[in-house]
Order: sequence, then C-alpha cells, then structure tokens
Amino acid sequence: MTIIAANPEHLGARIRIAAVLHTLGSAMTHHPHIHMIVPAGIGGKFNNR
Repeated sequence: MTIIAANPEHLGARIRIAAVLHTLGSAMTHHPHIHMIVPAGIGGKFNNR
C-alpha cells in the first residue's frame, strides 16, 4: 500500500498507518480485534490534490 501511494501516478506521497492488536475485551475474555488510525489527508506541496 505504501509503495502504490508513493507512486506519482497514484498519490505521490508517503502514508502512515498505526495499528494496535488487542486480544482481550473489557470483560477480560478472549476477544481479538484491531484498532487502526489512518490519516485521511496529506499536507504540504500535495494540498492541491
């Protein structure tokens, strides 16, 4: 995904994604799930896209 986004024909930018894997729910039972933060935009010289 980062390689495709860096290609000038697509987005031409470096993107970042933060993810955390949780294996327990609030009741301390086995409940695997993932929380992710994905930026919705880019700044700098790419503001016109």
